[in-house]
Amino acid sequence: MKESEKLLSEIINQTFIGFAIFQDFEIKYFNPEFSKVIGYPYEEIIKWKPKEFFNIINPADRDRAISLAQKLYSGNNNALNFFQLRIVKKPGDTVWIEIQTKPINFEGKKADLIFLQDITPYKEAEQKLKESEEKFRHLFEKSPFSIILFDSEGIIKDCNSVTEEMFGFTKEEFLGNNYFLNPSINPDHLPITKKRYEQLKEGESLFPQEVKIFRADGTSIWINSQISKVKILNRTYFYSIIQDITNKKILEDIMFELNQNFFNFTSDFQENIQSLTQTAKKLSKGNLVLYAKKIFHEDGSTIQIITSENEVINCNFTDFKQKYFINEIFKLKHETPEGFPNLNRNNYNLDPFIQIYSLKGAYGKIIKNLDDFTSIIAILYENMPEISYEEQLVLLLISDAIAIEEKRWQLLEKLEEQNAKLSELDKLKSEFLRRISHELKTPLISIKGYSQLLLYTNKGILDNDTLSMIEEITNGCVRLENLISELIESSKLESAQVKLKLTFEDLALLIRNSVNELQGIAKTRNQEIILNIHENLITKFEKKRMHEVIGNLLTNAIKYSPPSNSIVIKSEIKDGFYVISVKDNGIGFTLEEKQKLFKQFGKIDRFDQEAILATDGSGLGLYITKKLVELHGGKIWVESEGKNKGSTFYFTLPIIKD
Repeated sequence: MKESEKLLSEIINQTFIGFAIFQDFEIKYFNPEFSKVIGYPYEEIIKWKPKEFFNIINPADRDRAISLAQKLYSGNNNALNFFQLRIVKKPGDTVWIEIQTKPINFEGKKADLIFLQDITPYKEAEQKLKESEEKFRHLFEKSPFSIILFDSEGIIKDCNSVTEEMFGFTKEEFLGNNYFLNPSINPDHLPITKKRYEQLKEGESLFPQEVKIFRADGTSIWINSQISKVKILNRTYFYSIIQDITNKKILEDIMFELNQNFFNFTSDFQENIQSLTQTAKKLSKGNLVLYAKKIFHEDGSTIQIITSENEVINCNFTDFKQKYFINEIFKLKHETPEGFPNLNRNNYNLDPFIQIYSLKGAYGKIIKNLDDFTSIIAILYENMPEISYEEQLVLLLISDAIAIEEKRWQLLEKLEEQNAKLSELDKLKSEFLRRISHELKTPLISIKGYSQLLLYTNKGILDNDTLSMIEEITNGCVRLENLISELIESSKLESAQVKLKLTFEDLALLIRNSVNELQGIAKTRNQEIILNIHENLITKFEKKRMHEVIGNLLTNAIKYSPPSNSIVIKSEIKDGFYVISVKDNGIGFTLEEKQKLFKQFGKIDRFDQEAILATDGSGLGLYITKKLVELHGGKIWVESEGKNKGSTFYFTLPIIKD
């Protein structure tokens, strides 16, 4: 017996559960784990007097613990023998403990065996779970979207209040029913919905689905539904998050119709407005849509009415105010849409639209355009409906579309007016250049002729300084003559007066001849001209004009390249065109300069260049070159990586064989 008691004592002392014997509210025996759980040493516990143990119980639980202990000692059979409470350990930490009691006989007297265990981690986990559930429930109920929870069999287990509002059914009507047998689901969409569900069960990820459903009252709405899988207590559930996208779908339909309008717009303003009124009628519940616009004239103003029924009515302002109801909309001082019920009961008996179409209500607004209210739009009804979001949206977007079309038309009118003025100015400029060029040419011939006569007849008489001045006059005349010739040429090209005389020629031969002509200038600058062209390049062109193009490009390359550099002329054949390029290592061009190069008087001034680079010129050379290339059916352009990085000029000529 002694050995068995000793063995039992060793087991109790080594167990992970706290043991203690309470008798008359005093601890008679306890194991080391008991001391460890409550956080007090053995030496201190054995000195505790009866009921002193209750001092370590959290004040919030103390009275309940004392009451339970008293019931146990009184022999109350209904007393709890299993409870949880908090104690304060010696360091001051509060922990949760779980206590189980069992009545025993100890040393001939009644006592209680106490099993005590620290359950703080479980209580903390429980609290976190509770908080998590509360947060989930809060999010579940406060979500702006409908949320439906169902199991792997499709049985609905829960739903939030938004679901009730969206579908029009109560929560009780939902719970226990099959999600996929829901009467709200459009039968046409049911097979797709079931297929998606099976895919989800197999672990596939699905994109949201947009479907139309029916509410309890029979009305339909569009929803966006996303079904996902979730684990709850080791069981698989599914939840569907549903968003009402009816307004979005309405907007999409309206925007689609408006886009169709814009795509099909013509240059006829009246036709475009009629199309928009017809779209408004189609998208709304209206029976007639009217657009009215004030048109101002020097002798007064008129009103133009365009209807969705392809009618156009023009009337004076006095008749309009007396006969037509829509004059009331013009009186509005704001852009907010306004409803007009009971048209048939008001004083609109003269309105032909109300009489012909038996109209009883209207919904319209003024259209603000360029800070002035000059037009209106109105939807008219046989029976005035309750103005829905859809009806409001139709009116607002149609009025915006009309405002855009009005502005577009006004801008087009102004643009045409400005283009006419610019065209007239352009003609005046061309005529001025043509006339001034001819007027300058006559006295210039005289100046040049007399200066040359002076040189030839007075060489032995005049001193060198005088002869030098006369030579300068002659050289200046030559430069001015060239400028006048370019002015006359550009004027003719601009006014399309130049007619080409095309013949079959060899472009390669023309390039070689042009190079030979300019070889002397290049040698004075120690420049090398490298030819990399085909043997023959036969096509139709005017030889004189094309000689001018090649000469201009090659002269520029020589002039604007530093000495001791090379110029490369290359030919290619691409897509039915000869492509000729002239590459140099000269001044190069910025993006801004490239955009200016081929314009009339588009000379690029470089004041920072070395004096050796000649920059004389009118800025008409490349303009004339471009016009001549384009007259031949080709194109011209330049490529350059930037200032002082050289450039390559390209031009094309179509290959004509017969």
